[in-house]
Amino acid sequence: MSSSSKRSWKLQEFVAHSSNVTCLSIGPSSGRVMVTGGEDKKVNMWAIGKPNVILSLSGHTTPIECVQFNNSEELVCAGSSSGALKIWDLDSAKVVRTLTGHKANIKSLDFHPYGEFIASGSMDTTVRLWDIRRKGCIVSYKGHTNTVNHLRFSPDGRWVISAGEDGIVKLWDLNAGKLLADFILHTGPVNCVEFHPREFLIATGSSDRTVKYWDLETFGLISSSDLEASPVRTVCFHPEGVCLFSGGQDSLRAHLWEPSVCFDSQTLGWGKITDMAFSSNQLIGASYQATNVSVWVSSMNNIETMAEKANAETYVGKVEVNQSVQQINSRKHSPPRKSFPARPKTQSSKSRKTEKQSQQSNEEFSKAVDDKLSNPAANYDNIFQPSTALSRSPESKRKQTSEPVTRKQAPETAPSKPVEPPPKAEPTNNRYKVENISKPAPQKAFYHPSDISQPQTPFQPPDQDLPPENNEFPVQYQQPTQRPVTTQKAKKTSIVPPPQPQAPPSAVEEKMHGLKLNDFSTKNEKSRVSTPNDEESTLEVLGKSHGSLCQIMQARLQNLSLVSHLWTEGDIKGAINTASSMSDLSVFVDLVNVLVLKPALWNLELCGVILPQLKNLLASNYESYIESASASIKLILKNFAQLIKNTLSIPPGALGVDLSREERHNKCNKCNIVLLEIRNVVSGRSQVSGRIGSLCRELSLALSVMD
Repeated sequence: MSSSSKRSWKLQEFVAHSSNVTCLSIGPSSGRVMVTGGEDKKVNMWAIGKPNVILSLSGHTTPIECVQFNNSEELVCAGSSSGALKIWDLDSAKVVRTLTGHKANIKSLDFHPYGEFIASGSMDTTVRLWDIRRKGCIVSYKGHTNTVNHLRFSPDGRWVISAGEDGIVKLWDLNAGKLLADFILHTGPVNCVEFHPREFLIATGSSDRTVKYWDLETFGLISSSDLEASPVRTVCFHPEGVCLFSGGQDSLRAHLWEPSVCFDSQTLGWGKITDMAFSSNQLIGASYQATNVSVWVSSMNNIETMAEKANAETYVGKVEVNQSVQQINSRKHSPPRKSFPARPKTQSSKSRKTEKQSQQSNEEFSKAVDDKLSNPAANYDNIFQPSTALSRSPESKRKQTSEPVTRKQAPETAPSKPVEPPPKAEPTNNRYKVENISKPAPQKAFYHPSDISQPQTPFQPPDQDLPPENNEFPVQYQQPTQRPVTTQKAKKTSIVPPPQPQAPPSAVEEKMHGLKLNDFSTKNEKSRVSTPNDEESTLEVLGKSHGSLCQIMQARLQNLSLVSHLWTEGDIKGAINTASSMSDLSVFVDLVNVLVLKPALWNLELCGVILPQLKNLLASNYESYIESASASIKLILKNFAQLIKNTLSIPPGALGVDLSREERHNKCNKCNIVLLEIRNVVSGRSQVSGRIGSLCRELSLALSVMD
């Protein structure tokens, strides 16, 4: 262990609020931004290293008790002493949600890793899960007997863990809506808890001055650190999971857990550390006192080498003289701990930059998990076993050591092929089955998987972008095209039917103009459809037409599933852009029918995307399409016609340089151009008799407001 001021230094200290600072949080993604809350009822945002405030967010009427960034650092949530939560959009600096329900001070918050959910812990001893989109509480977890000090979602978003002033750590299963396990071996309040970024392992820090490590497969204690000089206030795993950092009063320590060893420590002057995060191979720590906030930086350039060296020394020290070579080697081949399933990394709808990584339906996945929860002891491995092999933690940066004395043997699973370690490093931090070594009885968390009761409040996680399963469509497509009658006749006349297409078209290439087969066929299929002359030709044509139509309907179902997934994720703009890019008006009209029922979702940007497609709907021969387009255009005219006219009446540069006004002017101009084109289409069809003509005349009258 060492203490070096050269590796750590104070970056800055500044006055953050006009009254006492009560909480702070560092951005989890970049580690370069920070928010603070104070008794002045404000939330201030700072760029680390800069003395000036970036944003000052107001809205709470009572002092701020806790603050938290979301994973993409686009939202900030703050809980107050009155029990209310407010969520701000940092782009607009406006409150987007206010959530109420807690009966006392909110002391802890955490955003779901990829869904629009947030968890809160309060002095009223409850943990609440909130749906940000629906503006309401989904479920309230009760079980703590004192303040909930800290909360964390698991990396896969299926669990949430809470640490309490009562010294108990509770693991909650979101799918089952139930308590999964209790960890009760701390002798003082638990101040912090963190999930390992890859493995089924958590670390908890307590006022009893210890850090404890728990296995999420067996729910047993792995190891416990030696007593530190002061209460453990915060813990943070290395991004690669090679070690854990704990922060206390003026101290920073680096730990391994199998076995537990502190291999590095530093004495710092940061006082009561509040939060830590990694940024560019540096550990950023922040603390506050009175109205001031201090930021400290610790270099982590050699931390992985130090961890490997400590593991090697520990490994050599733990090997007893009477152990055989076979016993020692057997340790190196023990199965690694389970890893969290990989999940798609998503961001908010405003800056979605991710790629689709999942190929199963989320509803199907959740249903399978819920079914297996009915017998958790028998199906535990299956529930958390991913469908494809996942890489374990990089073993080149870890070394194996002897088994902790308080560890319960976990069920073995089939691991994926581990990464080969470098020649001079031995794998670490894995359990080993070492024979002829006496062990004390393992400590348990008083829980077994078989104790899980049936779910009462099921929780459905956010949808993932997956295609529908093959059996969702009730029609068996290939059966009608292989009828025995057709086959027999083909043999008699030596006529071989053309092969059926195997892959569904990505989109319908022809717009629909009436209930005719050609409206549902691709251009290539149209060329093969001819007027039948006899029974044999009739059966052949019917078979070909049926197969083509089934394929088109299947492609339409897949398109709808894709749009539905984006909509469920909250990416309204993405859903509309995707539907617009498909040459299938039936998909777009379904989306428009839903949008008409939600006028609050409309804005100028969406209008500019939707209007060109509405013009195409008006040009179709389907009455339902024209009705949907007419209703949407009337809604746009009602809410935006006056804004468009007023904006276009003043040139963009007439009032000086105003970037937001110029952007709004461009959006209005785009909408106005399409509306004028729509008026020409409507005027040309207003003379048609029947319902279509009536709709066009009504719409033509409504469009007169744009004159």
